[in-house]
Amino acid sequence: MTQGCEAPANDLERDGTIQRFDFCFELSWKTLRSLLLKAGRSEVSGSPHPLFRDALQKGFIENFQTWDEFLQARNESTQTYQLRTAQEVHRIACLFPPHAKALLQKMKDDILQAIQALPRIELIRQ
Repeated sequence: MTQGCEAPANDLERDGTIQRFDFCFELSWKTLRSLLLKAGRSEVSGSPHPLFRDALQKGFIENFQTWDEFLQARNESTQTYQLRTAQEVHRIACLFPPHAKALLQKMKDDILQAIQALPRIELIRQ
């Protein structure tokens, strides 16, 4: 996704970057939701805006406003087909990769901690 952020040579590259952003954003928040549900949280929102508040409280994200801006950009990209809007969504999409990587790392860390907290099962060798 970062390749299309440097300076898209044409509309196709810009639109491709936006499409990748849409896909990665959706995957990010839905994976986060799944992780929270599997961690035993019974009340996890099915929409991203309130989920980001939970994610902030749980330490998965550091800035609610940034993720809300990503959400707004994703919403704009799926509903508007104007050049100026596409350029703005592209600009915001290019800010996304480091935040997505940080979220992924925090989710990995959370999963590893959960695994390490499991009781050890000793295998009996015969």
